[in-house]
Amino acid sequence: MIGARQPADGVLIISHIAFTVLCVGVLLLPLPRRIQFGVLVLIYNISLPLLAIRFRQSDWLNIWSFLLPLSIFQVFPDWFLSAQLKTLVFPPDGLFKIGTVSAYMALLWVIPLFIVVFTAEKIKLHIHPLAAYPAAGILGVLIFGTSEATLWRLGSWYAQNVDMLGHIALYVIPAEFILSVLTYAGYKGTQKSPLPIKILTAFCVMLAYSGALNFFYFFFET
Repeated sequence: MIGARQPADGVLIISHIAFTVLCVGVLLLPLPRRIQFGVLVLIYNISLPLLAIRFRQSDWLNIWSFLLPLSIFQVFPDWFLSAQLKTLVFPPDGLFKIGTVSAYMALLWVIPLFIVVFTAEKIKLHIHPLAAYPAAGILGVLIFGTSEATLWRLGSWYAQNVDMLGHIALYVIPAEFILSVLTYAGYKGTQKSPLPIKILTAFCVMLAYSGALNFFYFFFET
């Protein structure tokens, strides 16, 4: 039976350090990027629930079960940005695409958002419940901003036709803050809910993020 009573934060931290080392190793291999990213997101999304079951951590499993449908839904705002606004580009990589979005993106969002939600939970427990929400937003901006500033070098995706700070599109920064806060709020609100409610809430978070992208694009670019 899975329970959340056995503390295993150290295991989770070590597993993420190991995954980071694995990412570096895989990305250094002479393989197509589509293979590298596809393998890495599969490894993460398989190993995380297995670790949760192995160490009896229902909170990890609850976070993952909320983030997985959200990550799949996140394909739609990326599709809109790349196909309609033309502000995001996913270069041809030989892997099948969902619309204009590289297929591995359907699982990739789980990784940064898990770190956001897990960290916010720890801040809630050890600092103050209200501090968890702005902390989630700030951490999300730091993680997503770092990825946008660096991953373009790997040929994964890049922004265009918008005001940018380096390689970071300015209009996405407040939208990613909102996404991170709402993701944590959505997880908290559905912790004890059945999977259909989690999926519906994840869909609503995606819609709110899509709206935020449109609003801040209008705010920054007009």
